[in-house]
Amino acid sequence: MNKKRGFTPIEVVVVVVAILVGFGVGVYYARRPSLPDASLQGQACSGVAVPMCVLPLKPECKDGKWTCTSPTGTGGTQAGKTTTGGSGAGTNPSPTVPKQSSTTLTLTLRAQNNSNEKGTVKITYMSDRLLRVKISVTGGAPGVIQPANIRSGACSAPGSMLYILNPVLSGNSETDLPVAFADLKARAPYAVNIIKSSVESNIFVSCGDTTKP
Repeated sequence: MNKKRGFTPIEVVVVVVAILVGFGVGVYYARRPSLPDASLQGQACSGVAVPMCVLPLKPECKDGKWTCTSPTGTGGTQAGKTTTGGSGAGTNPSPTVPKQSSTTLTLTLRAQNNSNEKGTVKITYMSDRLLRVKISVTGGAPGVIQPANIRSGACSAPGSMLYILNPVLSGNSETDLPVAFADLKARAPYAVNIIKSSVESNIFVSCGDTTKP
């Protein structure tokens, strides 16, 4: 007569472990929170799902609805939306483009060598490597083309040529120099010179510099 075979101790242990593991997995999936969801902001605080908030904001249930608040409670940005504290209203933030303020250096042009030419020269920042030099003088001979330049040193003792400017005609000249403002300042002291004519190129009739003449 065959005897009915029972479970060995090892088999009993294996069965018990399997039951416990299965029970634990079931409890975990039943109780684990849902992944954060960016669309839950403004929804009712039901279940265990929470909204996705951008750090340092944190999800908070207010008046029965999810919202993202800062640690100070002033509201903030959540998943591509900008919120204001307590209002729940969202607006799309517009990028802020920094603007370079206009910087202009003005020098006074004084008459030289018994001329009557005087006025101003304005050196204006246009971009990182662009300066605009505008000369405006009175007292010059009408119709005469007058060379202009920027030299190192002062009006009383001009040095080497730094930049050639467009000639002055009828009292005006405008030149765009591909030079950074910082580079020009580093060359100081310098002087802006107006020459009597292309023929008399050794006679300066007006000058303005970064130092007192």
